[in-house]
Amino acid sequence: MKVNERLKLNARRILATFRFSSNLAWAGVWNSLQRGVASHLARLGQQLDFFYQQEELRNKVGYVTGGLQAHSVDSTPAPQQLQQLIPAQFCSSAVLENVDEITRSELECTYIHFLRLLATAVDERFQRKVKAVLADHNIKFVHYSGGIKGFECMLLKTTSEDDYGLLPKPRPSYNNDINRCLVTFETVSDLEQGIPLLATVFDGGYNKFNNGMGWSPEEAAEKHHLRLILGTGRFLETGFETIGDYRRDPGAQKLWEDYCLQQKVPPNIGRRTWQRCVHQAMQWVRELPDKWPVWMNCEVQMLLRPYTLIRRRMHELYKVSRSATDLCLYNEYARLQEEEALKRQHGQDGSTPLKLACRDGDVAAVGQLLSQDGLQEHVDSAFLVACDYGQEHCATALLDRSATLMEGLIRCVHPKSDFALTVNGHSGCVESLLTAKADTEKAASDGSSAVHLASQNGHSRVLQLLIAAKTDIARPCITDGSTPIMMATNNDHLSAVNMLVRAKANVNRYATAGFTATILAGGSGRRRVLVDAKAEVNRPNSRTGSTAALRAATGGQHKALEFLIHVKADINIPSNKGETPAHAAAQHGFDKIMQLLITAKAELNCKHRNRTPRGWAAKNKHSKLLKLLIEAKARP
Repeated sequence: MKVNERLKLNARRILATFRFSSNLAWAGVWNSLQRGVASHLARLGQQLDFFYQQEELRNKVGYVTGGLQAHSVDSTPAPQQLQQLIPAQFCSSAVLENVDEITRSELECTYIHFLRLLATAVDERFQRKVKAVLADHNIKFVHYSGGIKGFECMLLKTTSEDDYGLLPKPRPSYNNDINRCLVTFETVSDLEQGIPLLATVFDGGYNKFNNGMGWSPEEAAEKHHLRLILGTGRFLETGFETIGDYRRDPGAQKLWEDYCLQQKVPPNIGRRTWQRCVHQAMQWVRELPDKWPVWMNCEVQMLLRPYTLIRRRMHELYKVSRSATDLCLYNEYARLQEEEALKRQHGQDGSTPLKLACRDGDVAAVGQLLSQDGLQEHVDSAFLVACDYGQEHCATALLDRSATLMEGLIRCVHPKSDFALTVNGHSGCVESLLTAKADTEKAASDGSSAVHLASQNGHSRVLQLLIAAKTDIARPCITDGSTPIMMATNNDHLSAVNMLVRAKANVNRYATAGFTATILAGGSGRRRVLVDAKAEVNRPNSRTGSTAALRAATGGQHKALEFLIHVKADINIPSNKGETPAHAAAQHGFDKIMQLLITAKAELNCKHRNRTPRGWAAKNKHSKLLKLLIEAKARP
């Protein structure tokens, strides 16, 4: 039965509500939700297994190896061997091993952009060839591509120890599915013919082939019986074999220009860092020798139509299943809601001719419209739209007519439009507003001033202008007592944290909710900056007693906890309720966190809510972690 669309939309809205989703673990229902989702996925998987058995798919296509030797079909070693192109002069393993951690991280981010720039130029040619090969042989199929792999997904795979985090550097090179597509075949016969045909898309055929139709029953059950066939190969377009060929192509040049201007900045990366990495990646593209070869490992996912239909029904459930914590679940659905809201906002911002001209930066139209009578009632709202979209010249044209300078300043640092597309914030507009004496201290309706919002959003250039204008960086937000450095730290904006530390921000101050900047810090880069600024790593939350170490353990932040241990943080300080990092790791099943704590000689026998860490691991059925605790001689 088709799920009611309104019900689905309402469920998405509920899961995008912070107070609901982020408290699922606290309410004791997170594990029940995960079990329920797993049960639904298993039932859908049973339908796929019935179809698999009925059609005898193991006998028909389960034996296919894609032209590779049998051992190459094993899904375990292949991803570790297959790599994308590496510009050795810029980011070889030797280069990365001889730089500090922060520089290494930036170089790998730059390399991700470099690969995505190449993938952007290659993608249309790859997709076109996939469709042409099948169509030329009268295969019944449906082709789908959602574009190249996202930056955040590539970065997550790069840093996750379950994926490429422990492999030799540069780790982004193991992302062999940056260019990918899904081909749904109508019949088993179409699939049988399509597999060898798609091999001809690649130079030399498949170099990796994983046939889900040949999985054992146990392996299929682990993947909800969604038996994908994955074929990866080296795609090389005739006439575009070198970087010089692409550099001379106007189409590729336009795609690269659009990439540099239009890629969204992820919320957990500082905008100046993002801009620096994008520009450096483009510089690599320009500086490589003209004859440097260009190819991409690309992936084709192959499914039969019944599998694709069930896959769609699994989609929402899988989002819940793959969320490691309730906060991750909230972030997933909040992002979807934000995208929908931005589309609606874009339309509203063009609701009058003057607002439309300001939104789109049409200065000539603004001048013509201002010469007409009766427009004053629209000037203030149009001015805010100009600030919102960083249309500096339109904002300047309205500056003398608008009475909303402070509101304009707030909109420059916290736009209603898609500010993820702006790297430095709307610094040009901000500079004009500061020259016009806009009030930098006045707060918006939520209690945040311009300096709070610039810090929260990582707009370092704007933050620099506000600091130079003598804005108070120690002033707490009216609503929750957060200071600018807390906001920059909590949102992973390292360059903003650095800037505020240099401006002598207080790193040990408490917010109303009892936390400090150090407690909020996630990555080791930000914590290192704070520690160098004399932050107290053991200072607990003044309300809950939680320390930075407990927060890192609760969030599964392995690197952050490792850094805290390195700087001698006390990993045994309990919260007011008696919870330690060991309890948190045991409850959530973070075995790598627990291994780190065991190595650091953490106390494993204290009780939280009448259970030891071993007791929590047993209760929540985290068998791997339980084995670690038993081997460490922890008491039940």
